[in-house]
Amino acid sequence: MVSRILISIALLCSSVAMSQEESALKFNQVLLVELTAEGIAVPEGKVWKVVSAVSDIEFNNSNGTSASISYFVLNNEFHADLMMAGSAYHQTSFSNCSLFPMWLPPGSILSSGLYVSALSIIEFNTD
Repeated sequence: MVSRILISIALLCSSVAMSQEESALKFNQVLLVELTAEGIAVPEGKVWKVVSAVSDIEFNNSNGTSASISYFVLNNEFHADLMMAGSAYHQTSFSNCSLFPMWLPPGSILSSGLYVSALSIIEFNTD
């Protein structure tokens, strides 16, 4: 009886492991996606991991450090990123914002906002 239970548990665990392996994301490519006002959609069968934004403007603040505030639009919602110049980048969230990385399912639409020219993306296949 105990051996039947152990065999049943082993078969159940192996079938769960196999089903998880079939639905795993598979790396496809690294992208630098230029944003436009019209927007770009995540293709069907793909998942995007947005890892950073490329900001195309800088200004000097009162303490002499260089910084830029920029944002992009995801599905008609505001998303922002505050980047400090130098070797380290510090991300700060604002109202209705997300920090990187951001995982985007198929059909998500990215479009330009303020001072963001592109997004660095890792693309995965879902099938």
